[in-house]
Amino acid sequence: MSNFFAELRRRNVYKVAVAYAVVAWLVIQAASIFLPAFDAPPWVMKAFIVIVALCFPVALVLSWAFEITPERIKLESPAFAPLGERGILGYHGDGERGIANRSCRRINARCRSHVVAREPQAHAG
Repeated sequence: MSNFFAELRRRNVYKVAVAYAVVAWLVIQAASIFLPAFDAPPWVMKAFIVIVALCFPVALVLSWAFEITPERIKLESPAFAPLGERGILGYHGDGERGIANRSCRRINARCRSHVVAREPQAHAG
């Protein structure tokens, strides 16, 4: 059991849980101020809270599955592939195939293109 908690710490699941809780609380506080100002019906706030609560486990699973590094978003070790050879996300273990890795490469390429597009250009003259 201590190995499980050590793995949670190594994969930064604790940090994601705390960050999600803080940001969720701030967003819910802001929604409680702004929704009545826009005459939103009361069910909108209730639905918003339920959606935020339901997204919490999703955030934890994603923080377990993926590691965000300065270079790229990458799938954690093949230990996350518990459902057989291909696993949940299509991870094969070689780091190059599968749905998750293709998606990560697309996200990384888009991020790099946005960073490059936003870098200030030197003016000739």
